[in-house]
Amino acid sequence: MVTSPNNKPSRLVLLLIILASYSPLSAFPQSSLNIPRDSLVPSFFPHPQKSQDFNLLEVDSLKKEIQSKLNNLYHFDSYKNQRNLFQVITEPDDFLESLFTQVNPICANHSQQILREITGYYNRTPETWALQMLDSWGKVPSGFLSGHVQVPGDFHECIQVEGNYSPGPSQSKQLIKGKYCTTYIVPGPALLNPETSGQTFSLAEINPGLRDSVDFLTLLEYMLQPSSLILFPMMDEKPPLDAGDYSMIGVLAAICCLCLVGTVIDSFNLFGANNKKGGTLLRVMLAFSIKTNTIKWMSTRATPDNLGCLHGLRFLSICWVVLGHTFLMYSLQYTWNLVDMKHMYRDWSMSSIFNGLFAVDTFFTLSGALIAYHLLRELDKRNGKFNYVMFAVHRFLRLTPTYIILLGIMATLLPYMGSGPGWFVIEAESKNCESYWWHNILYLNNFLSFSDGHVCYGEAWYLANDMQFYLLSPLVIYPLWKWKRIGFGILALLSIMSMIVPAVITYANELPPSPILFVDIKTLYNDVYIKPYTRCGPYIVGILLGYILHIRSKNPSKFQKFPFWGVVFGWTASTVTALALIFGPMRFNDPKNYDSTIHSWDSIFYAGTHYFLWGLVIAWVIFACVNGNGSWVNSFLSWKGFMPLGRLTFCMYISSYHLQTMYHTSQPHPGHYNKYYAVNMFFAHLGMSALVSYVLTMALESPFIQLEKILLAPGTPSTKPKPQNVNKNPEV
Repeated sequence: MVTSPNNKPSRLVLLLIILASYSPLSAFPQSSLNIPRDSLVPSFFPHPQKSQDFNLLEVDSLKKEIQSKLNNLYHFDSYKNQRNLFQVITEPDDFLESLFTQVNPICANHSQQILREITGYYNRTPETWALQMLDSWGKVPSGFLSGHVQVPGDFHECIQVEGNYSPGPSQSKQLIKGKYCTTYIVPGPALLNPETSGQTFSLAEINPGLRDSVDFLTLLEYMLQPSSLILFPMMDEKPPLDAGDYSMIGVLAAICCLCLVGTVIDSFNLFGANNKKGGTLLRVMLAFSIKTNTIKWMSTRATPDNLGCLHGLRFLSICWVVLGHTFLMYSLQYTWNLVDMKHMYRDWSMSSIFNGLFAVDTFFTLSGALIAYHLLRELDKRNGKFNYVMFAVHRFLRLTPTYIILLGIMATLLPYMGSGPGWFVIEAESKNCESYWWHNILYLNNFLSFSDGHVCYGEAWYLANDMQFYLLSPLVIYPLWKWKRIGFGILALLSIMSMIVPAVITYANELPPSPILFVDIKTLYNDVYIKPYTRCGPYIVGILLGYILHIRSKNPSKFQKFPFWGVVFGWTASTVTALALIFGPMRFNDPKNYDSTIHSWDSIFYAGTHYFLWGLVIAWVIFACVNGNGSWVNSFLSWKGFMPLGRLTFCMYISSYHLQTMYHTSQPHPGHYNKYYAVNMFFAHLGMSALVSYVLTMALESPFIQLEKILLAPGTPSTKPKPQNVNKNPEV
């Protein structure tokens, strides 16, 4: 039998612990915060006349009162679910005895010791370590009605707790250490994922000496048995490095050595004139020269076929992506004013943030235009001859080396680079990457990973789509070159299908036309947002634009007489369309309009056309700037400072999201959401992303571009774009 503290403080402590665990279960539903005040206050703060001595309470009346309030607050309908709470209040000794029999004796002994210390069982001042444990627990917070339902406690205080105690008079002292656990309490019968659901309450607790997370999970499951809850404990335990981790460290060390050696050889001209005319080994070493790669990166020289406005579009688009992710990060970080976040849709200026998704469609348009533009030129030069194998190998070697190294870091070392209450998000994705990395390397992750929930490198869905579009693009581009009418027919058919397919999927599954805050969008994301057959519209527009630019390059005089009214119409139509696409969905973002939104024809129309229409907007901007009809817009987008910044976009895209995730999931305390703070965080994230991307560009992207040229030099055309050309990064 386990002896339990038998006094009023112990009952009060237990009651607070259980209430802290029960209280916010359904406090934050999808559409609104619906908690009756007259039930909430008495549940947390008993009537004064009833709080003097629990022994004086009438058990039957207390059960009825608590049952009524719990039913009103949380819809408990199981007698067993409520029995533990009644037993804690009325029979704490029996409850603890049965509770501690659920786990191993060491765990029970440690848990009993912490209760004895904090309840004054020993009639002395509690040990410091016990007070630290109590102090670091997550507790029912203030601001509950404002959405403060995330209580991570004090992470650092928790993991630093360490003390000694004697189990008995004649027994030696035992070490007791704190272990941190984030528990997600999820309402509803469905097995919701705490990483994606907005309907969770997170509670952090510290427990002494638990051998593993199973003990803590057992304790919680015994105390909290509502049938509508699922618990997700996550202990702050780092496993030892394994062979894969050491292998990744070796790869990174080798790359650092290559960069160091290549830079030294280049900087000190160790081989004299042979530096530029040396053998293959020397060229490989010099490919990693940070000096040469930095000079190429900073170059602002433009080639005759340079499309200068693309630099600005590319960099501004990646800024838009980082901005959108900055606001998205509040869903990962503990935030205590979630109600304010739920009301963001009321602010019209936030529409430009929510619809930052269009930045990816800008990349698709740019990629399609550049692929079509250069492939058509190659077909002209080679009289229609086309080596598809080299076409595919070039793109694979262009994207994959940098991508696979970052995948390796994600699967091995990233979990060791930080810690925090929300760090389990990083660890969970790392485990997925360890098992399912091949989905990404085959560029099939937009079909395989998301459908079964094994997401690795979530933002890489774009790379998968871009690779799939690239590999299929000759089926459209070659007919455009060989048989113009057939090519345009294929373009027209694909354009129509790119609008019909997402509209049909949205209508059939009763989905919103675009992602809505705090509404489960898993189906929308999996079936519409990341699939190539729904996102191909902007890429198709880009191919058409690339064809037009190719025709213009062969006969510029045809486009020099572009009528003034056409220019005015083009800019007016594109501006109105862009504003309508960005600010038009404000009604859709209101959760109160959810039912009417998913059944309205305007939402179906928007769902089917907005990707394609955005591609047309970007296509007009590019065409007008290239054709001399861009005025100040072209001057701004073609600013030479955007050239080096634009060369960072690929590495910024594949690194910025996880840099932000690492920061926000490691925050030990809940933050307060407001736009001013978020904008400041955006500039901080943008600067850090640019810095890390520069390192990745110098150490990985640029060297592997040079290595590809060395490897494929005999079989590649001599007209490959130079590093300073806009076409260096056609995929982003």
